[in-house]
Amino acid sequence: MQRWLWLGLALLLATKPALAQGGGGGGNRAEPSTYRPWQEVVQMEVDRAFRHTTLLLNLLLLVLVLLPVAAGLGLWWLRRSIIQQLVQMAADQAQKPMRTQAETIVAEVVAQQLTHYQITLAALAAQSRQALEQEWQKRFHTLAEVTEPVTKVPELQLSLQRLRQWLTQPTTELPPDLQPSLAQFSPDQPALSAGDCLLIGQVWQQLGQWESALAYYQQASQRQPESWEAWYHLGIALSHCQRYSEALSCFEKALSLQPEASQIYQQRAAVLEKLH
Repeated sequence: MQRWLWLGLALLLATKPALAQGGGGGGNRAEPSTYRPWQEVVQMEVDRAFRHTTLLLNLLLLVLVLLPVAAGLGLWWLRRSIIQQLVQMAADQAQKPMRTQAETIVAEVVAQQLTHYQITLAALAAQSRQALEQEWQKRFHTLAEVTEPVTKVPELQLSLQRLRQWLTQPTTELPPDLQPSLAQFSPDQPALSAGDCLLIGQVWQQLGQWESALAYYQQASQRQPESWEAWYHLGIALSHCQRYSEALSCFEKALSLQPEASQIYQQRAAVLEKLH
C-alpha cells in the first residue's frame, strides 16, 4: 500500500512543473531547475518500487509454477506411503495363516520325530538289555562249563592213571573197581585230550569192544590230526568193524605222518588183501 502511495506522489510531482510552465507564458525560466531534484528522487523511488514489484511478481509466478509440482510430489509420496502400508498389511495378513500352518506342521513333525526316537531308544534299550542278559548267561554257562571240568580234573586224571596201569597187565577183564571209572567217560567229553581218547580207546580195544574203541579213536584223530598213532588205531578199529576202505585211508594217513613204522605197513597189507 505504501508503495502505491509513493507512486501516486511521484506522478503528482511530475505533472506539477509542466502545469506551472504552461501557465506562466514562458516568463519564468528558473522553476525547472528548482523542481529537477524532486523529479530525480521521484524517478528513483518509482524505479525502486517497480523493481520491487517485478521481484514480487516473479516470486509469485515462481510460487505458482512450483506449487503444482510440490503438490504432485506430495500426493505421489502420500500415495506411495499408503500403497506400501496396504502391501505390508496384506503381506502380514497373508503370511499369518501360512506362519501358523507352518508352525503347526513343524510341531507335528517334531512330535512324530520325538515319538519315533523314543520308540527307537526303547527298542534299542530292550535289545541292549536282552543282549546283555544273553551275554551274561553265556558267560555264566561258560564259566560253569569251565569250572566243572576243573573240579573233575583230579578225579579224571586219577581214573586215567589207573586205566593206564591196567593196560600194562596181560588181562582182558576189567576189575570191578575200574568199571565206574571207565563208565564216566564219553567220546565228546571236552576235558579229554587226544591222548586221553587214545588211552580209553585202547582200553575198550583190549576189552574187545571195537565200536566203543572206534568212537574214541575218531575223537583222538580229530583233536590231534598230526598224531600217526591216532590214525593207526583208528584204522585197526575200522578194519575189525569190516570197514576196510576207510581203514585203508587211515593207514595211508598214518604212513604219511610216520613212514618208518613197520606195523602200519603190516596192517595196510592185511587190509589190501581183504579188499582184493
